[in-house]
Amino acid sequence: MSKNINRFKVRFKRIIATRSACVYCGAMAQCREHYMCWSVNRVAYWLPACNNCNMLLSDKVHTTLAERCMYISGRLRHTHRKHIKADYSARLEGTKGSIRAAVHKAIAAQQELKERLYFLDLMAAMSANVNLSTLHCDQQAIDLIDAVMRQVELEAASDL
Repeated sequence: MSKNINRFKVRFKRIIATRSACVYCGAMAQCREHYMCWSVNRVAYWLPACNNCNMLLSDKVHTTLAERCMYISGRLRHTHRKHIKADYSARLEGTKGSIRAAVHKAIAAQQELKERLYFLDLMAAMSANVNLSTLHCDQQAIDLIDAVMRQVELEAASDL
């Protein structure tokens, strides 16, 4: 049994190390996030994450991956509630130069935020039963994360 667990751990680390997307929101990963709180466990179990998700999670303790995704989603929705609802396209008419460029930038940021929230909700729905304490040796959880992140990379490549 321990050979299987070690094999899963090695595969898990390889999958996670080769992914460049945040496991929570799908954005570009800039850091590693300890999914089992380092301050409590002193064991280095980590996932690729963007700085924003890593900062939002901080040292919060959640038992499932879905709880972490829902927590981040809730925080982002609360922080950016006005930005999510804003209708920037109405502001484009009659604008020129730098103001028009700023409105386009706001539209792009709004779209990116909506995509991140969609991915968070998708990951939360798909990972409802993924327990963080056994994530590193749970074959189904590894396959789930690998499949979702592969899909994100394929969608990103098709957008280019």
